[in-house]
Amino acid sequence: MSKKSELLKTLERLIGDADEQTQLFRGAQERLYLTLSEAYLWWREASSYDRFLEEIYERYKLITRGKEENFTRLVRLIWQLDWGGHEAPKLQNWARSLRGMHHEYETNKDAYAVDQPQLKLTQFIRAQGGIGAVGRIVSPLQNTDEEE
Repeated sequence: MSKKSELLKTLERLIGDADEQTQLFRGAQERLYLTLSEAYLWWREASSYDRFLEEIYERYKLITRGKEENFTRLVRLIWQLDWGGHEAPKLQNWARSLRGMHHEYETNKDAYAVDQPQLKLTQFIRAQGGIGAVGRIVSPLQNTDEEE
């Protein structure tokens, strides 16, 4: 087999591998959108019970600065992420996207008074262009994205 034939065979394999990887990435991305949506809706319900969230956050030693909800504790709780190392930007990005979802939900409550609001929120994330775009809907909180 000539070198060119080997290169063409490798190219065909790489194209197949890339297609498989792209499908896996899209599936994982959709799952992230859905899980973020479900996490937000869980937070809404959990926050309706007096001190329930605070007790959970205290149990897991998740504290924050500031008074406004910045969702970093929720992300840390559900995904078991920490501020250390390479996870910090992801944690911050996902928390900001939850703030954007919160803004959207609070602004358009009637739109989410549907049978499966998590699917509607997932559609919102997709329509905005992903979690990064949703996170840019609201301005960053001053000095509250850093947890102790």
